[in-house]
Amino acid sequence: MPLFCKQCESRRLPVMLSAGEKTMWLCEKCKNFVDMEDFIIREQTEEERQESKRKLEEFEEYEASKD
Repeated sequence: MPLFCKQCESRRLPVMLSAGEKTMWLCEKCKNFVDMEDFIIREQTEEERQESKRKLEEFEEYEASKD
């Protein structure tokens, strides 16, 4: 499992993409996706960044409303 990025040594996060139902690993610093063999697949798109940001904001609002 590629937990650390080869390029910047930052920790990667697993990201499930619904299109292929494959887990790809995202380096949030380099903004690239790798597969289980640590092969760079592609860079994260601006649309994917915005979607992640939106989901995080929704989660934070949900958590704040529980208090």
